[in-house]
Amino acid sequence: MTPFIIDPISGTLSTKFNLDRESIDTYTVTIAARDNGRLVQRSTTVNVTIFIGDVNDNKPTIINAPVDIYVRDSLKQGQNVYTNT
Repeated sequence: MTPFIIDPISGTLSTKFNLDRESIDTYTVTIAARDNGRLVQRSTTVNVTIFIGDVNDNKPTIINAPVDIYVRDSLKQGQNVYTNT
């Protein structure tokens, strides 16, 4: 089931429900259009790729135990303070 819907009058592409980038980060939707020509009807299709942006909706978790970090007062700006491995 696609999470998108197209308004048949305006052609606006909208979501039917909230999207979760952690589940699916890209969708490809095939959109078809046709005119109402009386003698000749014309139609076309196009694939639209939709990239879902990330929203910080999950709280960060700390997996490691607390760490005491001692920083030298001679540390220069831009130097690494700590690397978690």
